[in-house]
Amino acid sequence: MPCQTDKEVIKRQALLRERRAMREKKPLTGTIVNVFDGALDGLRAQLIRRIQVGYTVKLLESKDAFRKGDTVHLSMAAFHIHKGEMTEP
Repeated sequence: MPCQTDKEVIKRQALLRERRAMREKKPLTGTIVNVFDGALDGLRAQLIRRIQVGYTVKLLESKDAFRKGDTVHLSMAAFHIHKGEMTEP
């Protein structure tokens, strides 16, 4: 069994705290625009995670070949988060 350094343990604990905090927060929703030649235009989606090149979202509505619950990777320009939900109480 490899020996773990204090830095590795602290980093792992910080990641666990961050994930727990994300689960406890109200999920952010937004609208998809200009993706796949308009195939997803206007659909509501829930933000799952922010990645370096954009967002990963879960569809909250169905349209054509895309079904409710599908996961889609979008650029930052293609997903508009609803501003009213971003403010913390």
